[in-house]
Amino acid sequence: MGLKFPSDVNKIESLDKKYTGKLSKNALSLMTGLLKMDPSERLNGEQALAHPYFDDIRDPADLNPNAHGNAETEIDLSALIAPAQRPIYSS
Repeated sequence: MGLKFPSDVNKIESLDKKYTGKLSKNALSLMTGLLKMDPSERLNGEQALAHPYFDDIRDPADLNPNAHGNAETEIDLSALIAPAQRPIYSS
């Protein structure tokens, strides 16, 4: 019952190898970035929300007009963060 630990740990399968063709390149890139073992290399919340994986659901109005041709597009995440800062209930 349940999951079994792999019997042959010498045959480690990378995420790329396991999920190529099953996930989009952006989904695989996001998953790889979120699962980095080294915390300094891992995507933080803001980086994850700005990842191209979410481009198709992101509101174009949230794009920062002050991004002057940077390699990465700056995104205003305040609309996503602000609701989480409101109290859940009022006293």
